[in-house]
Amino acid sequence: MKVQLSKLCNPLERCFSIAALLLLLPCLIFTSVGYGAFLQWDANKEANLGGYKVYWGTSPGGYYAVVDVGKTTTYEFSSLREYNTYYIAVTAYNTSRVESDLSEVLVFYVDDGVPSFRDNCPTVYNPCQEDSHPPGGNGIGDACECEADFNCDGRVDANDARKFISNFGRSLSFNPCNGSYPCDGDFNCDGNVDANDYVILMEDFGRSPFNNPCPACVAAQWCEY
Repeated sequence: MKVQLSKLCNPLERCFSIAALLLLLPCLIFTSVGYGAFLQWDANKEANLGGYKVYWGTSPGGYYAVVDVGKTTTYEFSSLREYNTYYIAVTAYNTSRVESDLSEVLVFYVDDGVPSFRDNCPTVYNPCQEDSHPPGGNGIGDACECEADFNCDGRVDANDARKFISNFGRSLSFNPCNGSYPCDGDFNCDGNVDANDYVILMEDFGRSPFNNPCPACVAAQWCEY
């Protein structure tokens, strides 16, 4: 059992498959799922195929991350660190969980093409330069914004989650947000702390100085009510 990789697609490249063609519009489609690259490989034909695992790291043979993707033959990388080289490989495993050797290794260098002096998030792949939070922007790109780092300690952790939970459910009609009592967790500034904000919280949960570091910030009111 072995895996034959087809192509690792930089979202700005043309990738010759139906799924990868979506990446021709990175600013309209790719940003809705993160900032990174799209990997696709050819399906195995074995009847006892159990699934695939994707391995990657920033040094040859140094795979610090692995994800089991089941029988799907695509994987989307998000929050890749700009100006880093990634080494990526895939294995297949059978229904007895016996795993194949690694596929050929693909090497992918991350560069969004935006000069660092103009980049609102210079450490993360961010070609669209979106800056939508808070409304009107704050000069920090959405790709690296730590919205839930409420105390600006550089971490999005259990302390931030507790603060978010204490505000969850506030809305325009229930305990409304206002300038005197702002909502911690109304990340999109719509006056509600709801499931949409929870998604944003979970995207950043676990970030720390050692894991996808948050940009420098100053504790201040996020929205204007």
